[in-house]
Amino acid sequence: MVVTDFEQVTPEWLTGVLRRDGVVAQGAVASVEMKTQKTNTAEVAHLRLTWAEGTPSHAPRALFLKLAEARREVDFYREVVPAMQSTPLILDCYDAEYDEQTGAAHLLLEDVTATHMPSDMTLPPSTPRYELLTNALAQFHATWWDHPRLSGDLGALAGDVHEMTIRRAREGLPGFMDFMGDRMSDERRAVFERVFALWPPRPFRERMANGKGLTIIHGDAHAWNFLYPRDPETHRVRILDWALWQVGRATNDLAYLIAMHDFPDYRARMERPLVRHYYDRLVGLGVEGYSWDDCWLDYRLSAIHNLFFPVYHWVVKGDPALWWPNLERAMLAYHDLRCEDLLDE
Repeated sequence: MVVTDFEQVTPEWLTGVLRRDGVVAQGAVASVEMKTQKTNTAEVAHLRLTWAEGTPSHAPRALFLKLAEARREVDFYREVVPAMQSTPLILDCYDAEYDEQTGAAHLLLEDVTATHMPSDMTLPPSTPRYELLTNALAQFHATWWDHPRLSGDLGALAGDVHEMTIRRAREGLPGFMDFMGDRMSDERRAVFERVFALWPPRPFRERMANGKGLTIIHGDAHAWNFLYPRDPETHRVRILDWALWQVGRATNDLAYLIAMHDFPDYRARMERPLVRHYYDRLVGLGVEGYSWDDCWLDYRLSAIHNLFFPVYHWVVKGDPALWWPNLERAMLAYHDLRCEDLLDE
């Protein structure tokens, strides 16, 4: 059953799910309290469970329920996570269901509010926190680096989100330019037109053609899709919201995290050292045949790719409060990283 209304979340339903998955072998949920809210893409609820007497003490007391059109995220928890030997970066998923006819889906996940906290959506992470995030990305990317299943079943399941984003942004660019009016200079219009006409540049084409250096990426790796441990000595970063997972260049996640979301003064001081920190962690986790020069080149290519996102988000009627500052930061990073030098006629 796909949950489409929070009224369906009864003690009986929760008991059935948690027993079916072996979370508890005996006992029952006696009552459930919910705190619901809407996000940009889903309806979510924090659940507080009270268990009947006789239930084992390890039974979860808090769960997180997400209702959305989230087929990709259901696929992630059903197919990608079970294939990983260890998943300390990912929330435990107790139930993931999708309705082919309606597109509705739900995910029942562990709630780690007691041990973790979200990022501030209005401020960038400090550099030490950024290092925690890039460590987490490196560990996940290393797990899937050049994995044979990327060119097999998981690659087929992932599809090509990248190409869909590029296509819809290209189709929407004329309308976006009209919408922007005098809010965009002629110089910036020329950058958009050149990037959209010449993407992908030769280095990107070559690196994708050889099929090496690919991994599963998050696809929406902004800082508030991570949860920080309240005590880093005891717990690890958790990565949320896998609705846009895909096969691609690992630096797409890095450039989206840093170049898309940080202004020049801070980025100028921490960007290259942070990417190097990520690279060293990646190599330390066993990734071979990938040089630092390759990584930095890929990061710059991914910074070019960032320019497609503000247009895409306008096309899909995203909130300007998100895509407008992203446009500004992505354009500034494009110039600071001399990305123009990577485009070829």
